Amino acid sequence: MKEFEYKNHLHEIEHVGSRLVLGDEKRLSSPLVTVIMPIYNHPVFFRKSLTAVLNQKCDFEYEVIIVDNGHPELQKENQKVVEELMTPFTWYYVNNENVGGCNNQNLGILLAKGKYITFCHDDDVFAENTLQVLTDWVKRLNNDKCAIFGNLEYIDDYDNKLKRYDEWKSFFLRKKKCYPVSMYDFLQKNYTNGCGSLYNRECIFEIGGFNSDYIPCPDYALNVKYTSIYGAYAIREITLNYRVSQQSDSSTAYKYLVEANKKVQDNIMKSGFVSRLFPYFFVKSNQICIHYHLYSKWAEKPRGFSFFLYRIISRLWLYQLQIARSLR
Repeated sequence: MKEFEYKNHLHEIEHVGSRLVLGDEKRLSSPLVTVIMPIYNHPVFFRKSLTAVLNQKCDFEYEVIIVDNGHPELQKENQKVVEELMTPFTWYYVNNENVGGCNNQNLGILLAKGKYITFCHDDDVFAENTLQVLTDWVKRLNNDKCAIFGNLEYIDDYDNKLKRYDEWKSFFLRKKKCYPVSMYDFLQKNYTNGCGSLYNRECIFEIGGFNSDYIPCPDYALNVKYTSIYGAYAIREITLNYRVSQQSDSSTAYKYLVEANKKVQDNIMKSGFVSRLFPYFFVKSNQICIHYHLYSKWAEKPRGFSFFLYRIISRLWLYQLQIARSLR
């Protein structure tokens, strides 16, 4: 079996410096979890995001590493928010240069000291018990290397709940609280951008962090690589409020995601993670339908009988995957 193509990008940014602006240089020696907050241009939402991270209801020590990518106009505003909300377990770094969103997260990984790491972007909001839920699942599964992919709920600019991303509404999964994720599942979707999910820090180091070759969805590639080696579980509990906004980075990235997602999925197929007997047209049908529904503003819109057929094939495959998940 070939491996999923993936380069170690942590080595490429070890020379890039970040200066500690706020926080005691004497860091916690062994926090259980490090929350990495890569920030850049969302000061309006950042206060809400940081408040939720700092006020977690959990029974263990955790640290918060904020890595500011140094927006020339907003860095002072971001710093002011941190100063007002500062706690003894918060550290605020500013990069010496703009390294891009992907490598900004990688710098956070290099700075982290926790046994586990999770992420929270500066426009998303943790649930009040996100860290406790994630670490409790590690204990239940008795596996400290597998990733835990949290569930999410969509919110708007004013924190109104839009919809719950809840595949457990499916008849086949109603009684499930979690299931192990397979490579077949990744051919149907990505599970998380890293926010509200939990990874073993040493495993992330071994993989090499986020790979900029897969921008704008390096999280998708990282999840595939991580799961292929260490395994992962998807859980039913909500750990993240994911903001859908015109100011969100996701809204500007959608038009580029179609080809990037396809690159990841094609790599899965070529790597031998799924049977060669697995019909490629199932993957093609799913790609066309998912891209149509999620990115229809930018993607080519298929019409007529062929698209209707693709939808039927994609739906049948989804049901098959849900049945398989319910049996795990």
